Amino acid sequence: MKIAISGSSGFIGRKLFDFLSIDNEVIKINRSDFKKNDDSFSKLIENCNVIINLVGAPIIKRWTKSYIRELYTSRLDSVDKFTRSIKLLNKKPSHFLNASAVGIYTSNDKVHTEIDYTQSNNLLGDLVSKWEESVKILENEAKVKTTIMRFGVVLSKTGGALEKMIFPFKLGLGSIVGNGKQPMPWISINDLKHAVKYVIDREIYGVINFVNPSMINNREFSKALARAVNSFLFLKTPEFVFKLLFGSGSIVLTEGQKVKPYILLKEGFIFQDQSFADFLEKEMGLK
Repeated sequence: MKIAISGSSGFIGRKLFDFLSIDNEVIKINRSDFKKNDDSFSKLIENCNVIINLVGAPIIKRWTKSYIRELYTSRLDSVDKFTRSIKLLNKKPSHFLNASAVGIYTSNDKVHTEIDYTQSNNLLGDLVSKWEESVKILENEAKVKTTIMRFGVVLSKTGGALEKMIFPFKLGLGSIVGNGKQPMPWISINDLKHAVKYVIDREIYGVINFVNPSMINNREFSKALARAVNSFLFLKTPEFVFKLLFGSGSIVLTEGQKVKPYILLKEGFIFQDQSFADFLEKEMGLK
């Protein structure tokens, strides 16, 4: 099978590229490739069976007006580029997978699944909603079956969010965010890699939540991480600090969603990490 991955220089992209390359021919679509005209770009993805698009400016950053524009354009423009270029192909890919986020869901007590959820009306919800709408346009216009991958926080000792979080915890400066009650939908990079392969191999289409079935909140996450590195949890950082640092983008840290992976479980996928504590012990090697 020939697979193309865009956004392969990012944390998830690098891990997926290495993992899928074991049994498949995998090519990288680089950032510079998106500057090529549609005809040249289409030649890059010619004869690909599967395309995985992970392009999108990082969410955890201060949301200025200009950066908010970049959050939208980086996501929508990449999907639009694929739409136009795939339409030029005589042999189209059979499967297009696009990154998305659980930020589309409301941050209340409702447990969201792919078939039963409430969409958020804040800026993050709008961003993710428009991102997914662009994928639906690709499906309709380019005539390709699609999968929308709603990622939770992807965790790994090397790379990603957790690598940045571990250091202050080791110094005894680990912190609960706000009141710590906000849910933290998560998935280990190991489970994510296997889940993506599972979806490709079994040709599972539509919207899929890539999150672990075990739900934790920020307080539980922080306490478990502090214990794992034999440290103490002294601090509690007020929400206004994150608002000062990240502006409206602070909602990514101060709010959270309760999310379950209904489709993956229904299709028989087995998560190797059964809990966050299990993940810390097995994958992180911290105990």
